[in-house]
Parts: sequence; structure tokens; C-alpha cells
Amino acid sequence: MLRTPGALAFSLSGLVARLPISMFGLAIVLAITELGGSYEQAGLLAGLALVATAVGAPVQARLADRYGQDAMLWPVLTLHAAGLGTIMIMTPAAAESRAVAGYAIVVFLTGLTQPQIGALVRARWARLHSATPHLHTAYAWESVVDEVIFVLGPIVAVTTATAIHGLAGLGAILVFTVAGGFTFAAQRSTQPEVRVRTPDTPTDPLPVLTLTWMVIAFIFMGAIFGSVEVATVAFTEALGAKGVSGLALAVFAMGSLIAGVLTGAITWRASARRRFVIGQGVLAAAILPLAFIDSIPLLLPAMFIAGFGISPTLIAGFSMVEAEVPASRLTEGLAWVSTALGAGVALGAAVAGPVVERIGPSEAFLFSFAAGALATLTCAIGAMVDRPTVIAGEREVRP
Repeated sequence: MLRTPGALAFSLSGLVARLPISMFGLAIVLAITELGGSYEQAGLLAGLALVATAVGAPVQARLADRYGQDAMLWPVLTLHAAGLGTIMIMTPAAAESRAVAGYAIVVFLTGLTQPQIGALVRARWARLHSATPHLHTAYAWESVVDEVIFVLGPIVAVTTATAIHGLAGLGAILVFTVAGGFTFAAQRSTQPEVRVRTPDTPTDPLPVLTLTWMVIAFIFMGAIFGSVEVATVAFTEALGAKGVSGLALAVFAMGSLIAGVLTGAITWRASARRRFVIGQGVLAAAILPLAFIDSIPLLLPAMFIAGFGISPTLIAGFSMVEAEVPASRLTEGLAWVSTALGAGVALGAAVAGPVVERIGPSEAFLFSFAAGALATLTCAIGAMVDRPTVIAGEREVRP
């Protein structure tokens, strides 16, 4: 799969370019607080950046589908890099509660232009390997890459901001964006072809019903990840071993990484739709034991096992989008579910915090399970109501 001409180059540059996705909000929090601002102020600004990213992602994806990835990326990357530089200049004043309104506007605009490289990478894989077993392997590979990004990104953000300078995390994001983003954009040979359009060319319709229940399921799935992160930190702190939280979350990610490798090595007979529905149920069931753990030695293996439910479900979800969304709007479809996942992470973290404060960390893990149960229910109902009428191989087609 990686021997396909141009594949390794765009996948690796895409890895570098999307490292900032796991760093942006955290880097803003670190920059504000390291320079004397409050956590409340920093949290609000990081949340604003996330909202802006969610708003901008589908717009960017639609522009990429219509005009080409390179035509969309060059101006977006330029604006985003300029925004990051402006944030770095304005942060010291904002941390002292001066020029906060202007800073918030710049943060919003910078989040709006954060490039959605993950969807663009998967659209390239779909262009190269659509309707072949290699596409499943490619999505499994990108799921592993995602795990690497969300392990490395926060480490880089925290280390640079605390050991070098409060603004160094934002500086690292700027470097990754410019180096990875423009290198990725320059690789035109592997990007999806743009459909030649005339005033009379009809727009391929999106499968609105399918995307609706998938987006809802991805939001609940993201809420699992966001709440598990908060609950894990709180649980280990309650046992006097807060430092173990990083190891526990790394073990959680490692389980998902291994599952992604194994999933990519298997040729599945079940459709992506069926695997997505079943995967949500398996993930929810794997999360439940965390609510009944009472020691660190039990937490680590439980986190490792729970992680095995993540990658197979994500891979099936992205494969399902590729199977059911028209090729001319594939990037847009992938961006919707990717954005939903990120929004769910923020939602899960926001809800888990008050649950930990008012009830306890174990109950926060119960919230994670509840989110998984709701994701499973959404998939089950969606799959029953939204039935494909014709099945051609792995691709489920509607008239």
C-alpha cells in the first residue's frame, strides 16, 4: 500500500501537517497561563478556537472537492500561519487582560483556517485505492498515525511551552504547519481529480440521513475519549499517583494502535456499515469496567484492553463514508465526521469535569460508558432506518 507512487510522501507530510490538531487548544492554554493569565480565560479561548475549527472544516472540505486540494490549501495555510504569528505577538498583552477582544477575534480566525489535513489524506487514499482491499489497509494505517499524533502532539506542546518559553508550543505548531502543510500541498499528483463543472453540471447530493446519524455517533464516540482523559487524570490523582495518568493514557492509545495494525492486516467479509455498528457496541462494553477499577495495577491493563475498541470502529466509520458519499464530495463527508469526533472530545471533557468535581472519577468513567451506549444506540437505529437498497461488493449504493 505504501509502495504506491507518492503515497508514503503525502502520508508522512500529512502526519507532520496534522500534528497541530492535537496541540492547538493546549498550546493556547499553556501560552496564556505561562505568561500570567488565568485558566478560565485560557479555557474559553481554547474552546473558541475549537468551535472555529469545527465551523471551518466542512467549508474547507467543500472547497477542496470543488477546486482541488492545492488550490484550497495554499491560501488557507498562508492565512493560518499568519494567524499563528499574530497570536504569538498578541499573547503577552492578552495574558495581562489587555486587548482580549482583539485576541479572541484572531484566535477565532486562526481556528477557522486550521487545515483539515486528515480528511485530505484519506481522500487521497480513496482516490488511489477505491474499491480495493488496499483502501481498508490505508485507513488502518492512518488510524495508527492518528494515535501517534495524539500521543506526540501534547508532549511536544507541554515540553516546549514549559521548558523553553510559554509561546514555544505555538511556535512548534507554526513550524509543523508550514513545513508539513506546504510540502503536502505541493504534491499534486496524488490529490483527487476535480470534476469539471459547467453552469449545467448537477451537484452530487450527500447522503444526508446517513451522515446525520454517523455525525451524531461520532460526537458520542468523541465524548468517550474526552471524558476518559479527564476521568483518568482525576482517578490517578485521587489515588495519589497523578503522574501515572500519562502512562495510563499512553497504554489506552497503544491498545488502539495495535488494534489498528491488526485490523488493517485482516480482509473483512462484513461491510463497513456492519463493522461500524458492532464496533460501537464493543467499545462501549470495553469502557464499562473502568468505572469499577479501584487500583492503579488494575487500571493499566483495563485501559489497554479498552483501547482495542477504538481503531477498528474509526476505520469502519471512515470506510463507510468512502462507500456511501459521492466521490466528488468525499472530502466534505470525511470532514463532517472528523469534525464531529473533535467536537465530541471537547463535549466529553466539558461534562466529565463537573462530574468529577461533584460526584467522583469513577462516575466520570460511567459517563464515558453512557456516551458509548448512546453511540451504539444511534448506530443501531440509524442502520435500521437508513437501509441501502442495492449492495455492490463493499460499496452500499442508493438509487
